[in-house]
Amino acid sequence: MTIEIALLISVVSVAFSIFFGLKNSKRSDEKDIADRIARDTRTDMKLDEISNNVKDVKETLRNIQSDVKDHEGRIVKLEANYCAEHRRLDELFEVVELKREVSEHEQ
Repeated sequence: MTIEIALLISVVSVAFSIFFGLKNSKRSDEKDIADRIARDTRTDMKLDEISNNVKDVKETLRNIQSDVKDHEGRIVKLEANYCAEHRRLDELFEVVELKREVSEHEQ
């Protein structure tokens, strides 16, 4: 009878240890899953923020490229006007030189 009680106590204690071990293991797995979900959520939020920042940078870059093209066109027009004004000034200087030469010859 003593052996049967000892055997019964050992079987019950093994059963309880298996039960509580599985319960703790399940709790640990659930905690690991919750931690992983929280970590993945933070990572996803950071990636979304980075993606939005990249979109903003691309839009800003497009605006800058558009401004540069606009300025390029304006610079080309200014250079053309500058060349035309320079030609006119050269023509005026030639006329003034001719008048100066004529007035020097007349004296």
